[in-house]
Amino acid sequence: MKIRKLFLQAFGPFTGRVLDFGATPARLHLVYGPNEAGKSSALRAIGDLRFGIPLRSADNFVHDNAQLLLAGVFEQADGTPLALARRKKNKDALTAADPLTGEPLLHSPANAAVVQALTGGLDRARFELGFGLDHARLREGGRQLVQGEGELGAALFEASAGLQGVKALLATLQEDAKAYYGPRSAQAVINDAARQLEEHKQALKKALVRPEAWRERQRALDAAGEQLQALQAEMAALRQRAATLTELRAVQPLLRQRDQALADSVQLGPVPALPADAREQRLAAQQTLATVQQQMAEAQAEIDACADAQAALRLEPGLTRHAAAVERLVQDFAAVRRQRPELLQTRAALQAGGQALAEQAAQIETGQGVAALLAVAPTAAERLALDELLADGARVAQALADAQARVARTAAQLQASLGVGDAATPVFASVVAALDAALQHAQAWSEGASRQTELQRDVDATARRLGQALHELGMPDAASLQTARPLLAGEIAQAEQAMAAREAEGLALVREDMQLQQDLQVHLRRQQQLAAVGELVTAQTLQAARERRHGLWREFKRLPGPSVDVDALAALAERFEQAQAEADRQADLLREGAERAAQAAECGLRIQENQAARQAHGLARADWQRRQDQAAMDWRARLVAAGLPAHDPAVLRDWQQRRAQALELAQQHADLQRESADLGEAVQAALSDLQAALRAAGQETPASPSLAALVQQARGWLQAQVETAARAEARAAQQQQWRAELAAAEADVAARQAEHAANAEARAGWTQRLRLAPHSTPAAVKARLAEFAGLAQAQAVLHQQQASIDRAQALEDALARDAAALATLLQEAAPSHLGDFIDQLQRRTAEASAGESRAAELERRAGAARRQFDQARRQGQAGAAVLQDLCAMAGVATVDELPQAELRAETGRRLQQDVTRLAAQLAAASARSVDALREVVADLDTAGTDAERARIEAALPLLQARIDEALANQLAARQAFEAIDTSGAAAEAREAMESAAARYRAAVRPWAQLKMAESLLQEALRRFRERAQGPMVTLASDYFALVTGGRYRRLRVDEAGDKPALQAVDAEGRAIGVEAMSEGTADQLYLALRLAALELQRSPERAMPLVLDDVLMTSDDERAAQMFKALARFAEGGQVLLFTHHRHLVPLARSVLPAEVLAVHALGP
Repeated sequence: MKIRKLFLQAFGPFTGRVLDFGATPARLHLVYGPNEAGKSSALRAIGDLRFGIPLRSADNFVHDNAQLLLAGVFEQADGTPLALARRKKNKDALTAADPLTGEPLLHSPANAAVVQALTGGLDRARFELGFGLDHARLREGGRQLVQGEGELGAALFEASAGLQGVKALLATLQEDAKAYYGPRSAQAVINDAARQLEEHKQALKKALVRPEAWRERQRALDAAGEQLQALQAEMAALRQRAATLTELRAVQPLLRQRDQALADSVQLGPVPALPADAREQRLAAQQTLATVQQQMAEAQAEIDACADAQAALRLEPGLTRHAAAVERLVQDFAAVRRQRPELLQTRAALQAGGQALAEQAAQIETGQGVAALLAVAPTAAERLALDELLADGARVAQALADAQARVARTAAQLQASLGVGDAATPVFASVVAALDAALQHAQAWSEGASRQTELQRDVDATARRLGQALHELGMPDAASLQTARPLLAGEIAQAEQAMAAREAEGLALVREDMQLQQDLQVHLRRQQQLAAVGELVTAQTLQAARERRHGLWREFKRLPGPSVDVDALAALAERFEQAQAEADRQADLLREGAERAAQAAECGLRIQENQAARQAHGLARADWQRRQDQAAMDWRARLVAAGLPAHDPAVLRDWQQRRAQALELAQQHADLQRESADLGEAVQAALSDLQAALRAAGQETPASPSLAALVQQARGWLQAQVETAARAEARAAQQQQWRAELAAAEADVAARQAEHAANAEARAGWTQRLRLAPHSTPAAVKARLAEFAGLAQAQAVLHQQQASIDRAQALEDALARDAAALATLLQEAAPSHLGDFIDQLQRRTAEASAGESRAAELERRAGAARRQFDQARRQGQAGAAVLQDLCAMAGVATVDELPQAELRAETGRRLQQDVTRLAAQLAAASARSVDALREVVADLDTAGTDAERARIEAALPLLQARIDEALANQLAARQAFEAIDTSGAAAEAREAMESAAARYRAAVRPWAQLKMAESLLQEALRRFRERAQGPMVTLASDYFALVTGGRYRRLRVDEAGDKPALQAVDAEGRAIGVEAMSEGTADQLYLALRLAALELQRSPERAMPLVLDDVLMTSDDERAAQMFKALARFAEGGQVLLFTHHRHLVPLARSVLPAEVLAVHALGP
């Protein structure tokens, strides 16, 4: 189950800390915490909440063991929430919890189904292996992939399902099977037994048998065997009868007990349909009811206490309703108090200001009051007009002086410029224009010479490079490059692959031939070593010697009888004796050197096989050489037809690339030559035009000038002409300008004089009004205006002070009116002392507010007590409902009758269990049905059965004695039969054969079982790879491409070696083994495999979060960003919790992933 919220109520350094993983739709959660922030404790809390807090917890350094508490809200398979809490205790440690607060609920232990869903059917070790990954496990996984033998099966087993030791089990099975049998083993049990069996079989054949005595003793042996078989059959029949009697005597009491249990069950009558834990449910419900009554009493007591406390409170509702008005009155009174000192200062300043104003009026005109003087003072508009008049007077006077100075200066400049000029010869404008056009055209090509030199250098350099390229390509000229028809890249690649395949095939044939030669030399040396020890007898030479002996014996038996020639008979007997002696000698030698002979025979067989293999290998090499020559001829013919040189595909590919480069050089060389020629023609035309234009202007030019020199000469002449004309035009324009300026200056002087006279006449009226002497200067007027302004400003200040005094008095009056109005609202007398009244109101208002806060707190406590009372009542109703259900199931009216009903239900279950147990014992004691046994036992005579069993027990020893005697007789007959040989060799050989055959038979079964187990395990591994590795490698390829930013496109399994190996294919198509990867890339590969395996195993019943602990601690930002993307993709179907103490990963993750995908949680304060 995914986790929505984690409550760290009392765990490690945390107290009441909550990690809310369900607050956002994000499924990838980055939990950041600096060192000592509790990251390790939070990680352990996730496992402890699911699997239990360990006995010796490392997180009890703040809270002791009894206080440790964890809780969480989990998301079930159907999407509904489930809140659970866990404490550190032995019984009922996991209980239901409040999803809002995480507090455990009383008497609500989690059942087995909840525990199964919470753990997913895993223990802690399997959960941490499959869904927990820290940097150490990630690095260890990468090391196992790099050094871990590069074997895909073991890597995938460990990365996905946690299967370990499969290779070790296969190796053990193979080693155990080799101990029983090996194709070339001499020490294996089956090989050694087969060898000994063959040796002793050959030894047995050596024994000579007398036909008549053999038949007589054979008949005696057969008779002894028949007698023994008859006695053994009689013994088997007696033992079978004894077993039957024992079986009947054993089932008789079981039948009686079963019948008694059934009778007791019938006598007990109907049994209440109560569950097995009915007593526990009843006791729990009764305990709940008792607890609920206590809780209800406590809640009622709290409600009563709150009511008493509320009754004792003294409240003033009216005052609190007008608390805002009281607060405003207090603030206004405080403002009045603060401004009283300032009011006194303002009144004193008003009196002093009045005296100073009268003195200022006397200074302007004695005997005149302030009002009379201010009456003649100019208004604001008049003041502006007067200021403008004074300013215009000053401006007009200055302008008049400036105009007179300008008239004198302009007249002097005009007089000085007359009579000055140039004596240059005039030039026609058409000549100047033609030369300017020619110069512009020439300047456009002025860089042509240097450019032509650069082009020539480029042409020469390109020609050298083209010649070098043609020389390297073996081509005479550039035109020959066009005649060649290059092959396509795909055709060259196909030919290259075919050639590489043929070369690999040839190399494999050479290596195989070298191996065959080495093996042949080893077998030849071994054969020589075996032959050097002494005469080498094999089974083939012994068989040939025995055939010669048997042939002479058959010839001896075909003799005609008494008419035989005595000499011929003697000669034949002598040859037979020699053949007999030779066969015996070789048999002795073979027996003494059996192992050496077997080795020699094996060497011979290996030499023959090796020679045959080398012959076949020679034919294969000849065929390969023929195909190689034909392919080379076809390739050369194809190249000749295309006009290409005879190169190998790889060299041809490079040749064609260099040919394309050479063609580009040839095209570049032609373009440069054409550009150089065009540039030369354009430069020469521009030089001719410019030279003709200079001669038309009367300028001499060199016989073979350069374009740069002519351009410089033309530019200088044109510049001189332009300067001369510009100077003449400038002088004429300047003289005309000075004449115009002189006339304007004279007119300006006349105008300024008229303006000055008008301004003086206007100022005369103002001097009289301002109490100034006639013809006063503008400065005196400005000073008098300043005095009038000061007088007005002083009067304005006095007016402001008076207004301030009036406002303060109005505020005090308003305060008195507000206080009287508030007293009326409170139904109190009007205040006689305003300050005391306001202070009393402030104190009473504070007391009333405190009383209301206390009343609210009491109401809150009473509400909580009422809710506790209601919750306890509901729990009591639930407990009563449980008891009522139990009474209904038991069919009783009251709870007091439940114990008796529980006893009857338990008795019924016990009788049913006894019946089931006795039925199982009857089935184990006899294969017959209960009814069949009852029929047989019904007629069973116990005394007769015991007597019969006693007779059989007494007869068995006697019969066993007879069997022993028959065995002894058979043994004597067999010994007599085997002793018919001239020696004990036949008997010894037969006994050894039987021993070897017994060893052979005993070893075959376990060897077959081991080989079968090995085959089944190999087949299971193959099917697992087909079923799991296929989709897993595909999905891991997608993750690996994502975490490497597309540097590797996919993963593949290389089956070419003895063991499958995992390889990564990069963007260029190269396959790279795991051992060639860096540590960081191997870490990324292990993460991709782990994510793919978990995604394939994902199911609603095991929707566990993937918990990661600092797996990115060694990754740079780019690699970490790609890993974030991979984790976000995996989180689309699950949940990922990534813990880290690296702060830089937080902004990096936020820059890579959107807010709806990533959620960041902080563990620090």
